[in-house]
Amino acid sequence: MAKYDSIVIGSGINSLVAAAMLSKSGRKVLVLESRNEIGGLASTIEFAPGFKCNMVYDTVKWIDPRVLSKLKIESQGFNIIHSDIRRIALGKRDEHIVFHNSSQQTADSISKLSENDAANWKEFISYIKKLTRFLEYLYKLTPPELPKIGFSDALSMSSLLKPFMKHGTQGIVDLIRTAPMMMPEFMDEWFEWLDKDSYINESTLFFDSNDLKELYESGKS
Repeated sequence: MAKYDSIVIGSGINSLVAAAMLSKSGRKVLVLESRNEIGGLASTIEFAPGFKCNMVYDTVKWIDPRVLSKLKIESQGFNIIHSDIRRIALGKRDEHIVFHNSSQQTADSISKLSENDAANWKEFISYIKKLTRFLEYLYKLTPPELPKIGFSDALSMSSLLKPFMKHGTQGIVDLIRTAPMMMPEFMDEWFEWLDKDSYINESTLFFDSNDLKELYESGKS
């Protein structure tokens, strides 16, 4: 019977990265997947005969630069393609929202349903990007091993203060307040929801606000 140093359950993106990293370090790795294809939540599913799409993770917005470097992914031809139109949210009575890479074009589309929401869109995107940059920096830091903290570990923890100092008191307050919030509650603070029977619901804006999905996933993990 073959022996392995590490066994990875599932073949989603994170699992494959973990397996590749372990293999790079010289370990013998076995990846187990119950389905006939890999990819996990990022895999393509045929939801109706002849129609396929990525049902959950349909875009790649950010990859840890350390992963790109360690696995030399870019040298293998990897390239993130950014289309002009990110998504189209279909509403009733032809009241659709087209989400572009351009926040102004997206606001123009939203304005057909609500001038106030269109006016808030740019500020909303700016607010979310500030929070996600903050989380991105924290994500790159390797936390110390508790409770065994030596003097060198204590010194290295000083790097944790950098993002806090850079974003100031208000940035810290915004992050602590926003990350634990439920999506509908947070969105209601920014947008008016008009007639629910005719307007695109909160989840549409939530998953198309560029970085908000990553913010919530990072904040709740």
